[in-house]
Amino acid sequence: MPTLKELGINVVFDVNRGIMVPKGTPADVITKVGSACAAAAKEPEFAQSMKLQGTDVRYMDRAAYATWLKEADDLNRTIAKDLGLLKR
Repeated sequence: MPTLKELGINVVFDVNRGIMVPKGTPADVITKVGSACAAAAKEPEFAQSMKLQGTDVRYMDRAAYATWLKEADDLNRTIAKDLGLLKR
């Protein structure tokens, strides 16, 4: 089966993971979670473990991840529309 790129569609989809907190979570808790995630992402053992699973570690802080999610959502909406799959 050909990949999207092989079909002439210049897009790559990969798995991403993020940690979310409930709305109303205190700012100090959000900061602590963010700091813990940033520190974990820098651990060589973590990176090696992820590499063995075929996963790259690309840590983004809260603002960068929110921006990335918005851009990914916009791209997915455009692709769905272009393919005639968007029902709205």
